[in-house]
Amino acid sequence: MEKVVWENRFLGVQNRRNKCFVSVDGTDVPIQEPARPIDRSYFSHKLNRAALRYELAVGIGSGYIVWVHGPFPAGEWSDINIARRSLVHFLDHDEYYIADGGYRDGNQYSMTPGGRSSYRDRQMGVVRSRHETINSRLKGWKVLSV
Repeated sequence: MEKVVWENRFLGVQNRRNKCFVSVDGTDVPIQEPARPIDRSYFSHKLNRAALRYELAVGIGSGYIVWVHGPFPAGEWSDINIARRSLVHFLDHDEYYIADGGYRDGNQYSMTPGGRSSYRDRQMGVVRSRHETINSRLKGWKVLSV
């Protein structure tokens, strides 16, 4: 598997981490309501219905899915809480991942968009858009459906 290192000078990183190999994103998959009365722990605000949430990581250099974690009840688990539960424990001391704003942690483990139209944010946008394409294909082909 090809490894791509994004150096500090390229991304303008303010911390000491200098290796980024994956982009990470959470995706919600709709399900039938598991119980009556309605269980709020499964309610997804993204889908406006009951869902399960999966965390996926895609290799930046290869485009392969390298991590799938879940399912979690969508209303009970946020993206950052899922990442803190396990993904961050698999990172080396100098690694981080690219993610959207749902993973904002002060650049401790993740690089998230800064809200400016900078070169760094545009490059991260390219990586995240490829990840969103993979998410949509998984949903379209019902790969994660239960």
